Amino acid sequence: MKHVLQQQHPIFIFENIDNPKNTVGLTLCLERLKSIANVQIDEKEERVIKRATGQRNKIVHQEYEINPDYYRSVFVELFEFVHYFHAKHLDAELHDRIDPLLWRTEAALLAQFNAEWVTYRGRKLPRDLPFDIVVAQRYTALRQPSGSGYRYLDRERYLGELGSWCPDCAVNEGEYHTGFCDIEQCPSCGGQLLMCLVSSDRCNIEYWIPTKGKGIS
Repeated sequence: MKHVLQQQHPIFIFENIDNPKNTVGLTLCLERLKSIANVQIDEKEERVIKRATGQRNKIVHQEYEINPDYYRSVFVELFEFVHYFHAKHLDAELHDRIDPLLWRTEAALLAQFNAEWVTYRGRKLPRDLPFDIVVAQRYTALRQPSGSGYRYLDRERYLGELGSWCPDCAVNEGEYHTGFCDIEQCPSCGGQLLMCLVSSDRCNIEYWIPTKGKGIS
């Protein structure tokens, strides 16, 4: 919010514009966004901002009860708001600002949004799909029964043959398809991997995360 206000004029982010020392709090920031910067803040946004202010004050003044489930729901709601606010008012995607080490956490939060569709890496996707994309990158191999044991096969990455991203599961070029994607090919028979995963009459194959000695030579 302060960044949006600062874009209107750098001096607006200070409480006292004649003595620019301390930056504005959420309440004053909201007032200036609406009255001075003429930024359109709808009622839903305003409610979430005020709720965030209340939660912040409770924590600062130690007036909160430790209830992990409740505060997780609050965090998810706030993250959904930040995700939406960032796209609406900064014309950019929040994902690009998040450390890659936290992409799995980001995707898990997206899956809990109230909205059924989310914007992820420039595309509108079902809210559960970003998590599937992140998790799929760990399953780099397939396992197939062979004699008394198994043989391990490398999965093929999406190579962009149908565009820069897979039209079925939305992974980017160079990434592994999500589970049960219609487009991925089976490395054992060359057919549709989906059928080889669900039918024992085909390759009877399954996804596998390689471990030393089991999928990693």
